[in-house]
Amino acid sequence: MEIKERIDRVISSRQKQLPHLQQCLESVYKIQDSITQIDSMKETMLSNPDKYRVDSDIRDTVQGIQTNELRNAVTLLIRRYKSVIERFSRDQLNLAVIGKARQGKSLLLQTISGLGDDVIPAFPAGHCTGTRSVISNVPQQSFKATILFFSPSDILKVLQAYFDELYGKDEIRLSRYEDIKKYTVEDLRARLAVGQEQQTFAHLKEYIEHYAEWSQLIDKGQVVLTEPSEIQQYVAQHNGYDEYDPNRKTYHKYLAVKEAVIECEFPNPDVGKLVLRDTIGLGDTAVGITDSMIKTVGDESDSAVIIVKPDPECGTLQDKAYLDLHRELREKFGDRHFEKWLFWLFNHDSRNGKDNLTRCRVCKENEMKEFGLQSAGSFITDASSKEQVYEFLFSLLDTLLTNIRFVDDGILLDVHKQAEAAYSEYRKVQSALRAAFNAVIMKEVDQFDFLGERWDALFDSGMMKKLKEYKTELQFKQSEDCKAFREAVNRILTNSFKLLPSVESLRESLQKGGMNNEPYYLWGHELDSLRTRFSQQFLEIDNEVFEGQIREFRERIVSMLALEDGGKLGKLLPISDYADKAEWLLNFAEQYFQNDRYENFRLAFETIARIQISVRSFLMHRIQSCLDRLANRSTDDRGDYQIAMQTTEAQAMSIHYQLRERLGEVCEELRFRFGEDLFRDPNRILYSYLCEFYDRTNFSFANHKRTATEVWKSFYISHMGTIWEDDLEEYQASSAFYHNWKNTMEQFCSFRQQDFDSVATESNGKE
Repeated sequence: MEIKERIDRVISSRQKQLPHLQQCLESVYKIQDSITQIDSMKETMLSNPDKYRVDSDIRDTVQGIQTNELRNAVTLLIRRYKSVIERFSRDQLNLAVIGKARQGKSLLLQTISGLGDDVIPAFPAGHCTGTRSVISNVPQQSFKATILFFSPSDILKVLQAYFDELYGKDEIRLSRYEDIKKYTVEDLRARLAVGQEQQTFAHLKEYIEHYAEWSQLIDKGQVVLTEPSEIQQYVAQHNGYDEYDPNRKTYHKYLAVKEAVIECEFPNPDVGKLVLRDTIGLGDTAVGITDSMIKTVGDESDSAVIIVKPDPECGTLQDKAYLDLHRELREKFGDRHFEKWLFWLFNHDSRNGKDNLTRCRVCKENEMKEFGLQSAGSFITDASSKEQVYEFLFSLLDTLLTNIRFVDDGILLDVHKQAEAAYSEYRKVQSALRAAFNAVIMKEVDQFDFLGERWDALFDSGMMKKLKEYKTELQFKQSEDCKAFREAVNRILTNSFKLLPSVESLRESLQKGGMNNEPYYLWGHELDSLRTRFSQQFLEIDNEVFEGQIREFRERIVSMLALEDGGKLGKLLPISDYADKAEWLLNFAEQYFQNDRYENFRLAFETIARIQISVRSFLMHRIQSCLDRLANRSTDDRGDYQIAMQTTEAQAMSIHYQLRERLGEVCEELRFRFGEDLFRDPNRILYSYLCEFYDRTNFSFANHKRTATEVWKSFYISHMGTIWEDDLEEYQASSAFYHNWKNTMEQFCSFRQQDFDSVATESNGKE
């Protein structure tokens, strides 16, 4: 399949995800709106305490509802969703070209796009690129350049960044970009500290001295150019002539240019829907160059190539700029698999009588490894050679398209991480909101009478009765085999002979040359291999049998704790959010059992969450002691059958026979050693875990000597308003305040983790 067709498939695959991503974004917008309602309710209550019967106790709990961190997390999550939607909406694959100035970035872009110096400045005389360029391959498209200008607010941020960098943050504040006319170069130079960066000041000086040239373009929006010769004055700093050449022209319109978007047909149409994103060379002292480059790579590109042109005599990657660049990319994009989409190009230059090929090879073959510089691929290419550049480009695209799932997974991982952070903040606000709601309810309810009327049905005849019945059920099962376990073991022993190599495969090995295929060594190798395969069969019982048993055991317990006819704890943490009930147990313990009085409950929940039954824990020691029969034989072993003197066919049959004999002995010994008791162990282990859980939650004392029942009662009283919110409504039938609170809380508390994080639901193990 051609590169352009593979690019089309990637684009199509991404765009199929857009409806789902848009749905996720809409869900998060609803969460944001709900936060606003909570803040509004809180402000109304606190500003009208008499009207809403807010006394000092209630005021304290209401003030505990802090939404700032949640709002910030949700705002950032919205930004992440919008970014990934914008990325997946693009109709092209984007490649950023980055690196220091004078390394051949612009020359590389020229060679790929077929454009010249008038559109992509690549002059030998100093820094020449003035602004970012985006160059798109559009088949059958004649040249078109759209020059996008800064808005007044955008250019104000650019100018303020220079003042902050040179004089300290907020030392000189501009209220609008036109304020720069108030300052002269002489006044500002006089304010510079000793040793202050003069080159950075030189950039600010350009804005001041050439204000008339660039300011007229601010807020102009854009201009569209169709002649290549017209674009240079907007994207270049000069026309390429030496500084003292009378033909030199300097330009300053680029100071007002946000971006140049260029469309043309590339010389090689097979690159397909490709966009090249140029960046200003690192080392240019304009403020924000590195940040701009990072934004281009992170937000706008699918891949990036660092171009390096080593000096022919002493070129090295130990240059601080390269090491800092790689470190910056690793820190920013390490979780986004940057080693799968970052490439290095070493620009081979043999012009002007000097050839840097040797230094290119040293950098590529030695120094990248020496300095730990990661990449998806590295190339030595002459950036001026069309043939070499396209060979490099197609190799890069081929690798990138193979790795594209890592690119997209990394982007979605950013969303997933931010969604987790937002959901964590949401749970904090949800808990504070419910605590405040509970405090209001308790002002009008006799909590002890209310709980007393429901305690037996909830606790003695509910949750604890169910746990006791399950405990009795498992107690009787201790004398029964775990049927699935027995069947798995018997199946392994019965089918064990299928693990033997065939006579034919042994004969083929014996016919080959080499020491490893001599009869004695082949015999030893097959013994080792058979022993490994045999023991592996038992290890797989963990997945086939025990994981299912543990999952069912855990789900039974969680249902008794969480469901309406049990402990009702699902009202506090809905079990529908958790496909893995171990995670529900751990999260519940973390959120609700942090107080010391709940220590035994926390330990009980965590124990059931982390329960393990594995072959390694109670079976492998029995198996390994029998596997000595499958150990490699020594030279004086009884099995030296003079097979070296036999025909190849006889040798193969002899080895196969002896392997079968030893395996049979192992299986018989294991059947004897396993006996009846072994197959009851899983049921006994589960029973012991349940006994410990039952004791900790029913009989044990907390640190301050209150009984478990007393501690449970205090817990339920603390969360009464949430667990019995429907029952409590009758106590508040005439209270408009209650209904407003209840409706707002219900709306806010209705969100689930998938409302934040539908993108990564499956990988996170949630429903």
